[in-house]
Parts: sequence; structure tokens; C-alpha cells
Amino acid sequence: MQPLLIGDRLDELRAALTTTHTAQWRRLYEQCDWYRGQSPPTEHPTASITYFGPAAMNLALAYRLTRQPGYLAEARRWISTAVAFPHWGKAKLPDHDLDAGWLLHGLSLAYSWLRDDLPGDEADALRAKLLLQGERMYDFAVQTEGTWWSSSYWQNHNWICYTGLAAAGYVLDQRRLTGDLLQQWPSRSHSSVPSSSSSWRSTMTCLPAVHADALSLWQYWATVAGSSRCIGSRSMSWRVPQLARYGCASKYRSISLRGSPLKLPHS
Repeated sequence: MQPLLIGDRLDELRAALTTTHTAQWRRLYEQCDWYRGQSPPTEHPTASITYFGPAAMNLALAYRLTRQPGYLAEARRWISTAVAFPHWGKAKLPDHDLDAGWLLHGLSLAYSWLRDDLPGDEADALRAKLLLQGERMYDFAVQTEGTWWSSSYWQNHNWICYTGLAAAGYVLDQRRLTGDLLQQWPSRSHSSVPSSSSSWRSTMTCLPAVHADALSLWQYWATVAGSSRCIGSRSMSWRVPQLARYGCASKYRSISLRGSPLKLPHS
């Protein structure tokens, strides 16, 4: 079964680590090295936990590319902590907003990239958690249609939450865990934003700068929604390691995971 976003290009991507994409690999390596020195909270803090999603995803990608066991061990540490939280999000709309959206996205990709390398009980727990959180997100989106982010197509909350829902639907449906319900998750997410690049550009032209913090997320969502193998396009093929960047690519040049900035190489 092909991993989401990577498809059959794994050997090509591995070869690129020492040739055309050494800078991108260095960025991912530095970020994953930083995770090793962190202690994720074992109890859900009042503050945001959005950073758990990129952490799981980045570590999973590093392991997929290198097969180094240290990355797998770190990914398991971050994933197991997030899975143990009864809810994703505490201060605002638990299970229904940015915390849940970021974690659904990141942990879904981590599941797609690691599931065959995780111990059986951990893979089962992660799969069950994604299913639970996806159901909570989907139910909220349906029940609140016409209000807040569910129908606010220009809102970063809409893009991020539907990004997570789509990713979960794709990776869970690949395992044939359920039928129609999981197929509805990507379908609903896909219909929530303009489908063409021209529509995307037109919408962005009309939006004020305050909405720019999730432009990159929408671009990544378009990748997920378009195809499970679309990492092959030249323009998108190495955006995955940069998913931890919290902001618009043209505006921000550093990553900040709750107060610990790391500089990004200028493109």
C-alpha cells in the first residue's frame, strides 16, 4: 500500500537527500534533532497543542526516508502522548478546532508512513484515535454548517480542520476500516475550498493579509485532496518537510514551536 503523498517515489526521495535536496533534508534533520531535547506534556495543557501534529509528521517522514530507528522511537514518543489525551484542544472548542485539525493532519500522515513499523497495539491505538477524532470533527462540521469555520471558506480554521479531516479519511479508508462514512470525510473537505489554482489565486487576491497564516496549509491540503501520490510535482515535492512552519511561506522565515525559533534557509 502506497504511503500518502509519497507514493512510489521513496527511492527517488531518498537519493535526493544527498543531491538536489540537501538543504531541505538539513531543515528536517535540524527540526527532528530539536524534538529529541523536548519533553511533551503528558497532561493536556491549557495552551495549544497544535505542534504535536507537525512533530509526529516530521519524525515519521525522517524515519521513512532514512530508516534510522531513533526517528521511529521519537515519533512513537510524541504519537503515544497525543493519543493518550482524551480530547484534542482544551481552551477553545475541544476536538472541533485548530488543535484537533493540526493533530488529525499530522498524525494521519504519521500513521500512513509508520503503520507497518509500529508495534501492533500502538498502531491500533493510533488508528482508533484518528477514527474517534475524525468522527468528532465531522459531526461538528455537519451540525454547525452555515456558522463558524464549517462554511467559512476563506477562514484558516476551515482550511486546517478540513485538512485534518481529509487526511484522516484517506488513510483510514485505505485500511478499509469502515465504508461510506470515511469516504464522506475527504468528500466534504474537498468541497469546502475552490478546487482550481485559478480559484485559489483569485480568493487570495481578495483576502486581507490577516488571513495569510494558513495559506501554506491550504496549499498542502490541495496536495492531499488532489491525489495520494501528488508529491511528484516539482513545485510541491519537498514542501512536506516544511509543514511545521506555522505561517505563510512568503511572509515568515522562522519556525516557532511555542517559543523555540529555528531559522529557515531562504529560498
